[in-house]
Amino acid sequence: MILLPRRAIGVLFCFALLTSAAYVLSSSIGMSLYLARVGSAALPLVLVASAVVVVVVSTLTYVIINLASPRNCVIAIWSLLAASTAALSWQLRGSDHSIYILGLIYVLAEVRGCLNTVFLTTLMTDWFRNSESKRPYTLVASGAPVAGILAGLFLTWGAPILGNVQVLQGIAALDLVVAVLAWSLPRRPLRTEPERQLAENSAPHSDLRILPAMELGGAESGGAEPANRHRVESVPAVENTAETDTPSTALRFRSHILVLIVIKTAVLTLIGYQWKVSVSDYWHEDESSLISYFAAYYAIVDTLILTSQLFVAGKFLDRFGIGFALRAYPILLAIVAASAFFIDGSLALVVVFTIARGLDVFRRSMHDPALASAFAMLSKRFRRQSIVVIKGIAKPAAEVISALALFLYATSVTSNEITVLWLGLLIPWFASANEAAKIHRTSNGQAQDNRV
Repeated sequence: MILLPRRAIGVLFCFALLTSAAYVLSSSIGMSLYLARVGSAALPLVLVASAVVVVVVSTLTYVIINLASPRNCVIAIWSLLAASTAALSWQLRGSDHSIYILGLIYVLAEVRGCLNTVFLTTLMTDWFRNSESKRPYTLVASGAPVAGILAGLFLTWGAPILGNVQVLQGIAALDLVVAVLAWSLPRRPLRTEPERQLAENSAPHSDLRILPAMELGGAESGGAEPANRHRVESVPAVENTAETDTPSTALRFRSHILVLIVIKTAVLTLIGYQWKVSVSDYWHEDESSLISYFAAYYAIVDTLILTSQLFVAGKFLDRFGIGFALRAYPILLAIVAASAFFIDGSLALVVVFTIARGLDVFRRSMHDPALASAFAMLSKRFRRQSIVVIKGIAKPAAEVISALALFLYATSVTSNEITVLWLGLLIPWFASANEAAKIHRTSNGQAQDNRV
């Protein structure tokens, strides 16, 4: 029986719920206002601006996360997000058609998305590094679809009554709640009971460390003899012994994950552009229709994501491993891309690109939790740096390049030509996913051998 760290799951679930709710609300409001009041023709411009800002913010995050704990970073950053959102709400009251104000609302939403990903992944891998099950990752991640459902319902029924200014002020309040919640985060990851016992018994001996057999589930699963509970090995002390990577293996794994995420980001940026343009063109940039569509989209997609995370994803990943999830996502996108060449008409384009975007159900319920759990094989310091470098710097940089390409060439290429481009990118994406899955499986096999 695998014992799950309930307190950690509860706190991080609330973190995912609140930060995702703020993101969905700000993204929907920012996207709808920008498309309706500025127009889809100016969309590549704000994509470039948001990507550049996200890169700058991510670079600063990389610096501070090496100087301060994630807990303190969350408190400081979400306090700044609250202040920025409140200031924009007051600016919107007096300049409701300013391209600068509307663009800043959109940009701040994208910054939220990046920060949410970086810090949730960092906190999960820190706290759940000892878990043999992938269920903690999927349970925590279920906070995002719950937020999407609630935010979608609010956008449908509450936002029209309150107005955009009050919604932004509500988002600022959510940011403050996140900053307060961060105070409940412990300063260091939680340890299992066997780890605490071993720490007490071996405290006077600085040259002793816990064997891999003492990871969560090793002693608590019932398979180990009582005498094995306090097995120690005389080796040089290390910061974190739960990881199984060697320098070369860790570097190769990080390289493949970096390529995977960079290409995935480029593909999803192109799909997101096609999706937003098709929706904007179909509803002729009508503000109320756009808000209603995005609210319905988030509510439906997040309901499916939540159902998958609660009843399917965790057990599926435990049974089949992360390899299937990493490989299946680009294959599903390839199938949708192939269908795009055989349809015509504005409504048909909305349907196809909504389906492509709707594959977020698979991405967020299986692919992303699998990817987050994969980072746990890396040592603590290398893992934190890798998460910030890959998801906080390389990922936004890929968004910058993709947005610049759209800014320069979107008006001179057709939708099918854009689809051909990201369809071709799926090939190296799949290859990188395949190699990363092989390395992870091999490392896990070695770790299991060490536990025998």
